Amino acid sequence: MSIKVAQAENLEEFWDLLKEGKETISSFPQQRSKDVHILENNNMKFEVGSYLEDIASFDPYFFNITPREAELMSPIQRLTLEKCLEALDDAGISKKTLNDSKTGIYLGHIGDLEGYKYKNWVNKFYNNDPMAIPGNLNSIIPSRISYVLNLKGPAVLIDTACSSSLVAISEACKSITNKECDMAIAGGIRISFCPETSSEKLGIESSNRQTRPFDSEADGTVLGEGVGIVVLKRLADAIKDEDHIYSVIKGVNVNQDGSSAGITAPNGKAQVDLLTELWKKYDINPQDIDYIEAHGTGTKLGDPIEIKALTQAVSKFTRRKQFCGIGSVKSNIGHLFEAAGVISVIKTALMIEKQHLVPSINFSRPNRNISFVNSPFYLVNEFQKWDVEKNKLRTAGVSSFGFSGTNCHIILQEFYPPENFSDTSNTHQSELCFCFSNPTKKGLIASLEAMHQFLLLNKKINLEKLSLNLLYRKSHYKNRLVIISENKVEKLIEKINFTINNLITKNNDTFVKDEKIFFSSEVGNKALEEKVLTDLENLATNFCKGIEFEKRVPKLVPMPSIKFSKSKFWINAENRKNMSLIVDEKDSRKTLEIIIQNTFGYTDVNYHESFLDLGIDSIGMMKIINEVSEYFSKQLTIRDLYKYNTINDLSEFLNSSNESSKLNKESISKIKKNDLNEYTTSPQQKRMYIHQIRYPESTSNNVTALLEMKGNIQRENLEESIRKVLQNHEIFQTVFMNHNEIKQKILPKESVNFSLETIYLNDPKTEVTNLIEPFKLSDLPLFRIYHLVSLLDASEYLFIDFHHIICDVTSMDIFVRELITAYEGGEADHFDTEYKDYAQWLDDHLLNTISYKNQENYWKKEFIDYTSYNNRERISERAQQREVIFEAEKYQKIKTFCQKNRITEHVFLNTMFALTLYYLEEQNDQIIGNPVSGRVSTSVDHVIGIFTNTIATRTRITKEDSIIHLLKHTQSKMLDYLDNQDYQINDFVSEVRDKNGNRINISKIFAFQILPKIVISDGEFIDIPIKNIESNFELALVASLIGEQLAFRIKYLISIYDESDITLLFETFNSFIDESIKNPELKIYQLKEKFQKQETKEIAQFDF
Repeated sequence: MSIKVAQAENLEEFWDLLKEGKETISSFPQQRSKDVHILENNNMKFEVGSYLEDIASFDPYFFNITPREAELMSPIQRLTLEKCLEALDDAGISKKTLNDSKTGIYLGHIGDLEGYKYKNWVNKFYNNDPMAIPGNLNSIIPSRISYVLNLKGPAVLIDTACSSSLVAISEACKSITNKECDMAIAGGIRISFCPETSSEKLGIESSNRQTRPFDSEADGTVLGEGVGIVVLKRLADAIKDEDHIYSVIKGVNVNQDGSSAGITAPNGKAQVDLLTELWKKYDINPQDIDYIEAHGTGTKLGDPIEIKALTQAVSKFTRRKQFCGIGSVKSNIGHLFEAAGVISVIKTALMIEKQHLVPSINFSRPNRNISFVNSPFYLVNEFQKWDVEKNKLRTAGVSSFGFSGTNCHIILQEFYPPENFSDTSNTHQSELCFCFSNPTKKGLIASLEAMHQFLLLNKKINLEKLSLNLLYRKSHYKNRLVIISENKVEKLIEKINFTINNLITKNNDTFVKDEKIFFSSEVGNKALEEKVLTDLENLATNFCKGIEFEKRVPKLVPMPSIKFSKSKFWINAENRKNMSLIVDEKDSRKTLEIIIQNTFGYTDVNYHESFLDLGIDSIGMMKIINEVSEYFSKQLTIRDLYKYNTINDLSEFLNSSNESSKLNKESISKIKKNDLNEYTTSPQQKRMYIHQIRYPESTSNNVTALLEMKGNIQRENLEESIRKVLQNHEIFQTVFMNHNEIKQKILPKESVNFSLETIYLNDPKTEVTNLIEPFKLSDLPLFRIYHLVSLLDASEYLFIDFHHIICDVTSMDIFVRELITAYEGGEADHFDTEYKDYAQWLDDHLLNTISYKNQENYWKKEFIDYTSYNNRERISERAQQREVIFEAEKYQKIKTFCQKNRITEHVFLNTMFALTLYYLEEQNDQIIGNPVSGRVSTSVDHVIGIFTNTIATRTRITKEDSIIHLLKHTQSKMLDYLDNQDYQINDFVSEVRDKNGNRINISKIFAFQILPKIVISDGEFIDIPIKNIESNFELALVASLIGEQLAFRIKYLISIYDESDITLLFETFNSFIDESIKNPELKIYQLKEKFQKQETKEIAQFDF
């Protein structure tokens, strides 16, 4: 279990609060008040309540969330994520155990009761940033848990008002019983961002600022905040896994008030039926119930109805008086609305485990409509031992009644372990390994400090069991530390002290022979390999290297919980700082820091941390280059960023570089309008125009997207939003003509008259290809957008079809992001620069320069010794598409490997593709086209159009080289290629020759892109691959990073490849990735021989 309520961060603090009878009602926290006033800019006053002191702090790195995303994400999602991880840690269930499991998520939350506040602030201060949408959608709250942990059970959000979280537990129990899931995480959360005194009232608020359940002076409830999570398993599974069992759920029931005095008024008869049906169904004698945790809101109407209903229900079974205790946690922490039920369950489970009853406070004498002496109940108003008769199990009921009329009651019972449940095995080892890990060093230090404190308070703990639990029951992360210690608590305390004070603060991986302490900041570290002395040291080294250990999970023992390294993530009312005010040519570190912060969202940037360690790939580095060129008037290269790969190093380079490094590219400015509205075209547009005129029936240059519409997306709003985006970009008013020169002509806005046509198809996924038709470049529109509806299952789709001459992949992303902004009610940004300005700038300032001629010479020299083996001219042909998904766990392995070896994920995957082709084609000199964005200035970041260029990456494979040597060499070559990326592909094809004087045709493509999940408030868009299409390339592999999933789409010409070829290609590609990560020192010939032995038959059938 896990909990966070006012004045209690965890279960231990919550128990102390309960047994001491504390009340946590206070004024709204001062810092939170300041934070809200900055955003609201008024003098609002807040209600008293039971408030969390801090809702802004979060550790995004723990969950592989970027700082920018964390800032935009509602604290409701953040707190739920943290407490779910804490609950699983408390249960001793590791991420490895959970991965790909049928674990369900059931969470109670009232989405429309102030939860929208944070979303409104984000939209106000971040201009409806699409990145904020998933982090503020209620439906994503449970889904994010499933996503982070890769869980495959149901993920359900439940809103029955105040009974939500108890109903969530009920639904989880049903799901486990019905075998829809094997385990479940259930609970609820309530946060009040802005509890104004003038806000709407529910009619149950207290006027005396106290919640006084069942008391004569009670007149309502006080607002509370918090989150509670419980982990549920089948009892047999929990016993088998030797888990710690707080309590057993004997039965649960849910019903509805139906017609009553009012839609929000409680119904006593419904409550009686709820209880009696439950007891009968599960054969529970109410005389065996020792305690009831009541709904008990402290209202004059609700409390007497609840006691009367309980009395009537029990009286059907017995006439005994005052044998059952009753209380309400709301007297301590107020009413947490949707989270109230799970908090009551946690309180009751703790009382059962600790065999004590805690007091219900703020009670002096009973409500005049409640007669406890004539009922089966007595109010528990002091901390007391929970005594039961011999052989009797402590049993309690928990009630939660929703404002919606949905009622829920659950029966909890003490767990009595079977005789074989107690683990008494000991091996009496003289030395033991103690393993610790955390995503950050700061978190690792916190974990050590927590263990130090824990051992001081638990000096009799069995260290052998603790050692096993740390290894097998905890989740493990990249910062890993092992302490080998004598089997004595005091010795372990000494070593932890030594480690905190002397080792962990160092930046490098460490081995201290005398102390037997191992530390690695990167999974896969090899620095410790040669220092292994014993079996324990071997285990320690393997743990630090990231090797997973397979063994039966030991019986769970108490341990300190996971530790987060938190920083404040809150709405920045200023949002983007004015960097022009702080540029200092003498010390550029602060400017670079803000560039990194604003571009990637980091709030605390270490000047000595490498860009790769910050998760900045080659795409991100191009953003840095563009920002630096804007603010420092100096032109960097990708190679510069790899050489000077920290803020500190890059700053020194910028400060010391002379005037020769000044940017020789003028900024892109708006060109004057001419009478004909005809303008220069870019090389990319010329390339598209020539191809389309040459092949007028071809659709290979159609840029398409099929998006399945999930949820309740409003068609009218969608149509109007698309219209707004189309009107915001001049490129959609553009046609093309050739009067001795290829020109683009901008027509009036009125020329674009869009309406969203609905087309009904049996199966849009397969029939959509019939809608892909050639465009006539001299006529508008050069786009088609349809709303598709399936006649078979009524599923809906948005189909987008642009000609490549007006759009590339990045532009499609811009279009969709602006579409979401418009749909959510935001206004699109308006910028001066349009595509025609870029085309003119390219013609004036790049194509006819010495720099451009130097780039041409570089490419000619690069391929002067190349021999073309495929001079087949590219033509448009029919192609198919296949998709393969790498789940989060595999992507993390790739990411960790790349970070450790200082190579980009793009280079790694491109090299694996080249190796695969080498293996299957027996060609050791591979050319693969790599698209580059072509956006040479930040002034065109918002512009829709075709900017993409393609560079020819050459991978020369020598069989004696190791895999890691090939990767490092390719990384170095890629830097050269990117430094010369302005050279246009049409010039490359026409000017660059191989050693025999032949043109070099690029027939294979690899692209790596990072795509956001397309989510809007009413649902989401799911990208569906279109299978039967045309292509200009024989083979095109596109890797898309969507969150932590890596999706590969391969487009292949059916005249050259069949499905079995592509299956074999994917299998080989996948195997090479695994083997390269596992054994990067393997020679290329060894890799080839290893797989030839396995797949000789299949290779012979691979037909090129």
